[in-house]
Amino acid sequence: MLSFIIKAAALIIILEDYI
Repeated sequence: MLSFIIKAAALIIILEDYI
């Protein structure tokens, strides 16, 4: 569960670079 939250946060940070 915790790893999913970390992965989700990482995805948001990565996507923010493209937005």
